[in-house]
Amino acid sequence: MAFLDTWQIQVGESLTKAAKTAAGVDDVALKQALAAVAVIWPLRQPIQEFDLDAIEAVNQLLGSQAKYALRFIQGMADDQLVAARELQAELAADAHLAVAVDVLSRHFGAEAAFANQRADLTETPLSESSDPDRPSRVFISYARKDAEDLARELTSRLEAEGIPVWQDRVKMEGGRDWWLQIVAALEQVDFMVLIVTPAAMQSAIVKKEWTYARQRGVCICPVRGSTPAAHDALPRWLRNTSFYRPDTEWSKLVADLNSPCETPRVPFMVEEMPDDFVPRADQLRQIEACVLEEQGSIVGLHGTGGYGKTVLAKAICHDETIRAAYDDGTLW
Repeated sequence: MAFLDTWQIQVGESLTKAAKTAAGVDDVALKQALAAVAVIWPLRQPIQEFDLDAIEAVNQLLGSQAKYALRFIQGMADDQLVAARELQAELAADAHLAVAVDVLSRHFGAEAAFANQRADLTETPLSESSDPDRPSRVFISYARKDAEDLARELTSRLEAEGIPVWQDRVKMEGGRDWWLQIVAALEQVDFMVLIVTPAAMQSAIVKKEWTYARQRGVCICPVRGSTPAAHDALPRWLRNTSFYRPDTEWSKLVADLNSPCETPRVPFMVEEMPDDFVPRADQLRQIEACVLEEQGSIVGLHGTGGYGKTVLAKAICHDETIRAAYDDGTLW
């Protein structure tokens, strides 16, 4: 699915949320700004992460006016109503931004869709679900570049099986605390369905997700993506793991996700690096070579007190190559 198609779907969801917010707003101009914000809201995270597909989509729709929209999106607030107030002020001062926003609103039919959403909220009383929301049992981790369609498909199919799902970047509320939201989700789930694709294996975010999941003792169920990842691109802990194929092993995946999760945590007990840490590249490379040699020798650091041995040891523990090699955990 092209990014524009994904954006179109997410605009509908965003307009629903904005319509609920608008129910408590009396200012007509602010309501219009809310509708405009709903159109660009799905772009917040991808633009702030410099997602090239998202940037290309904006350029495709806006041409020379794209830079004005991108500039606003990059600094947009993490709350729709606050963002709408900011946009309202910006539109009054920046004619170029006003043109860009108008083009996007017209393209997605935001004004009419927003009005319909508000009418639905007014005329249709909200009813309580007969099945109260349950905590998510499964976290789906994937790279948007080559697995977004499969992630949505798995989410739909698993929820149809009665398995509550937290799909990364779909149920996220947005904002600068995005990682805290992911941590909160991983704290409550039992399983992570990891869609293994080339882009996922290169994604720092996906890697951060599975690393934290393993530290928390979350069972990871790798699912083979439509584009297989090269074996040597996989982390060591994943190379000898059986991958699920949803098209032929769906019942097995569902049965396993309904079973108890019994996997030990992978400890990482090292403190975070201090903010003023200055890497010592030469020393780190020397120590890394010693720690990674296959003889299994004990490696020690020695020197005068107060010269940074402890901080250097922490840096070695945080080194990505070391963590990949010692993937069963690090004690401190």
